[in-house]
This record gives sequence, C-alpha cells and structure tokens, in this order.
Amino acid sequence: MGYIFCAGMLYTAFEGGNYSSGANIAFIAFMTLLTFSVFAYIQRPSILFTDIGIGIKNPFSTIVLDWADVIDLETKFVLTIASKHGQIRCWAAAGPSRSQHRRIHPGDLRGEQRGSLEIKAADSPRSDSGAAAHIAQLRINERRKNTSEGIEHVWHSHNSSLIAYCVCAATAMLAFLIL
Repeated sequence: MGYIFCAGMLYTAFEGGNYSSGANIAFIAFMTLLTFSVFAYIQRPSILFTDIGIGIKNPFSTIVLDWADVIDLETKFVLTIASKHGQIRCWAAAGPSRSQHRRIHPGDLRGEQRGSLEIKAADSPRSDSGAAAHIAQLRINERRKNTSEGIEHVWHSHNSSLIAYCVCAATAMLAFLIL
C-alpha cells in the first residue's frame, strides 16, 4: 500500500503539477526515502521459528540463534530475547497498541501457566509480541527435552542497507534545503 501511495504521489507531481525541476528532484529524494522506509520497517522484519532455533530479520541485521542459548523473553515494546550473546529485539513482533491494550481480558491467557490473574498487555496472544513469545516459549520447552543437535549463532549486519538509508535521508534533506 505504501508503494502505491509513493507511485501515486510521484505521478501527481510530474503529471499534474507545475513544479520546477529542483522541486521535482527534492520530491523524488523524499519519495525514495519514504519508499525505503516502508520496505525497511514494515516489509523486511520477520521471525522464523524452527525446532532447533530462531531466525530474526530486522531492518539492518539478521540473527540466527539456538533455543539453548535463550535465557529470557520480554514483551514490553517488542519481543526482546535475552541470550548468552546479548539482547536481541525482534522488530516483527511489536507490542500492542493502545486499543489492543484496552481490549485485553484475563481469558486471553486461558491455558497459560501463570501464577496470578494479572496479565501484561504485551503477553496477550492478540498482540504480535505475545503470540511470538508464546510460540518461542513452546519451542524452548521442546528444545530442552531434545538436546541432540544445535546451530551456531550467526549475526549479519546489513551495512549496505544502512548506508543506502542514510544516503537517501541526506539527499532528501539536502534537496529540500538547497533546491
């Protein structure tokens, strides 16, 4: 949907607008930044759950982690995995919004083994972070029963994506200031 919006804005600017070439260049730079932002922050993040580990794809990094390395799961703003390699935030599993927070009901955690009836909104299976944490906890428990094989911790930084994003942002800023 974001790409359609950007394409429509570009079409409107060039087809129907009486803008100068400098304004068009600034607008193209801004639309490129907006398009890259939509891709990086909405489409790129993902989580892959397997029996022996988890794959986390964030906008500027990819992490592969064995379930045996996971120490704790936190779901406050995003699913945060505390491991022996450090904290990993999963951008694909965001915490609940205000409207989701208001709709939380203790019955949402039926079947969960909790000591009290008080629940955090982020632990609700209706939120992305709560659903991801629940699946992760199930996989961690299964992994503790079967410790036959493991996977190596891998962390890749997507420096080219970060550089491209910074270049787009700088170009958009300079185009608006200069042109």
